Amino acid sequence: MSARLSPTLVGRGDILSDLRQFLDASVSPGTAVILLSGEEGVGKSIMLRAAASEARELGFMVLEGRPQAVELPQPFFLVQELLNSLATQRKKKAASQEGLQNIIPFGIGLPVGRDRGALPMGLIPYGVNLESPEDRERRLLSALSGRETNRKEEEQELFDMLADHIDEIAAGEKLILAIDDLQYIDQASMNFLSYLGRRTRGRNMKVMATCRPDAEVPQAVRSEIGGLFREGLLRRLEIRRLTESESREFITLLSRGREVSPATVSEWFSASRGNPLALIQLFRGGTASGGALREGSLPTDTVFAKLSDEDIRVLALASVFGKSFRFHPLYQAIGGDEEHLTEIIDTLTRSGILKDLGGEVYEFARHTRNCIATRLPMSS
Repeated sequence: MSARLSPTLVGRGDILSDLRQFLDASVSPGTAVILLSGEEGVGKSIMLRAAASEARELGFMVLEGRPQAVELPQPFFLVQELLNSLATQRKKKAASQEGLQNIIPFGIGLPVGRDRGALPMGLIPYGVNLESPEDRERRLLSALSGRETNRKEEEQELFDMLADHIDEIAAGEKLILAIDDLQYIDQASMNFLSYLGRRTRGRNMKVMATCRPDAEVPQAVRSEIGGLFREGLLRRLEIRRLTESESREFITLLSRGREVSPATVSEWFSASRGNPLALIQLFRGGTASGGALREGSLPTDTVFAKLSDEDIRVLALASVFGKSFRFHPLYQAIGGDEEHLTEIIDTLTRSGILKDLGGEVYEFARHTRNCIATRLPMSS
């Protein structure tokens, strides 16, 4: 996981180091869950994929899943995704063994003292000792499909069966559950992950997950995360925005050797505030216009040729306020429809003529104001 190989890993050396330690059971024996937290576009999913890739190189089996991004997700949807990921990997492994089939079934018997008749419908393990792992996964998936229960003892039996199955896998090889966008997780899957983390305590199985900031996470999920954190089972890694120097390195790698002027990089950093996804979007927009990779930053001739008379009037009035201006005084000077003026300002910002400084404050991009002063009619 070298930051030099990919622009999306620039400035993430400390995170990569922490993830490597997490994968080393001797360094973090009690940590069951590591949470990559941060705002949208900051690079959480990229980091998760990089860590999953390195885990595979270290001999881990990696099961991947992503919750449903819907208001009412199906119960146990994420757990089903993880089991389906396991089934897919089993097929790939079987295909790589030059046609050899897994002909020796191995199953799990009921733990001592468990009452077979008390198991929930669909989980009664008929012929359990002759059952192959694939058969057991199909039975578990069938039991989980659309399942929701308020009976604690029934939920516990289901959790035990799932955990027994995962323990069996983890007994044969190191196991990682890689989960993207944990904030969307259904409550049943979250309850099971909490149970699994407490049961394994990071010994044979670990969870890596991405998650939005707490304010964007449902209260019930936050509560489970908080419980694991207080018990020392969960560690949170905050993924920050890039600094200006990191943004410069990011753009240099992104441009693959083509020159991007320092002024352009500075403008993009200011507009994106160091958010990697926003930097990528600005880079793509700049290269599409053909002007970003030339010294001089903005292709003003091309941009101004596309402005409407209304756009020119707004820019002329805005330039009276100086290098920067606030939206509300400009609106008071122009009048009319506030929403329509907002749309014009957004268009001028996307074109690179204006920069959004936040708080409804805008600034003319470098060289733009001089061009306006010499070429646009000033309004009285």
